Amino acid sequence: MQKATLRKLVREYRNEVPRERWMVLSEGIQSNAASIVSMLNAKNVHVYLASPGHLEVDTSELYNKLLANHIITAVPRVLSDSGDMESVIVNYNTRFQPNKWGIREPVDGEVASPDIFDIVFVPMLGADMNGNRLGFGKGFYDRFLAITEAVKVGLCPEDYMFDRIPSEPHDVSMDFIITESRIIRIK
Repeated sequence: MQKATLRKLVREYRNEVPRERWMVLSEGIQSNAASIVSMLNAKNVHVYLASPGHLEVDTSELYNKLLANHIITAVPRVLSDSGDMESVIVNYNTRFQPNKWGIREPVDGEVASPDIFDIVFVPMLGADMNGNRLGFGKGFYDRFLAITEAVKVGLCPEDYMFDRIPSEPHDVSMDFIITESRIIRIK
């Protein structure tokens, strides 16, 4: 099955999941994500803020834990003219505004070099046991992940783990996949 077809099917399936169920899945995944931050003794972390319209795994609790534990935390901001993504360091005083997809992005703040991160948390529609990721199709994360040496951690509910996700030469595989029930080490 081609990526575009699989992406469409997964989106349709996700749209049928009750919001309450999605929040329970997100809580379990965030708990395991916090464990990996501790396990890897991460000091600098890039974490996405979930899109309200895409049913991404919510990261709000993880984001708050990172800040509370004084971990340098950055979130993505899309550069509209290039289509690339940058990481902006945030704190409790950071001001946000929604981008064209409704995702909160920092209005200001220091742009972090991709090489400072210990972990980059990555949104995904699905994954396989080889660390292949089914993204949302825009390529923002593949371009960003190609320029960082950080540990790449995909957040994915167990129901969206597949036997095989098609991969392309530009795709960057994950080092870990975190579900609500387990932490899967890929490499």
